[in-house]
Amino acid sequence: MRWVPALRICVAASLLGGSAAHAANDSIRIGDWILRPHFSEQKDKKQKEKRLDRCTAQLANADKITMIYSLDTHYMWTLELSNPSWNFPSGSKFDVSFGNRERGYFRQRVAALDPQLVRVLLPDSLNSFEAFRRLFKLDVVAGGLTTQFDLAYANQVLLALTQCVTKFGMTTKRKTAITA
Repeated sequence: MRWVPALRICVAASLLGGSAAHAANDSIRIGDWILRPHFSEQKDKKQKEKRLDRCTAQLANADKITMIYSLDTHYMWTLELSNPSWNFPSGSKFDVSFGNRERGYFRQRVAALDPQLVRVLLPDSLNSFEAFRRLFKLDVVAGGLTTQFDLAYANQVLLALTQCVTKFGMTTKRKTAITA
């Protein structure tokens, strides 16, 4: 049974290679997901250096709601939802149910970062994303809103985000130190 994890990695890598299409600015597509790194400029004494802030993957559903997975350089996961028609007061908080009929639902608190964007407040991001990884469909219920996301490529997307942070998260100084 030792070969099972290796097989999973090989299958994921082949799926990434086969279904990932590169776009401009280091972004890639996996299914309907768009993945990209986000950088901030660090001013060093000698040089400017672009430093990875986070890698994100986003998926828009039929209701024009966008789900955004993010992984920062400390390997902390975040989940956000956005829609241009929303108008939440910034800082407002409310409960949302996530899940599906087969696996059940769990309630989670969300906070509005701006009128069109809410962040799911995950108490343990690693365990939460492990739960999302096991779902093929995700229902989101908030008040009168019910929407669904197709998570068919979620495993490949989560792996690609981890690879993105590993690839782009190394600064020139860290690369030099490791090479030395």
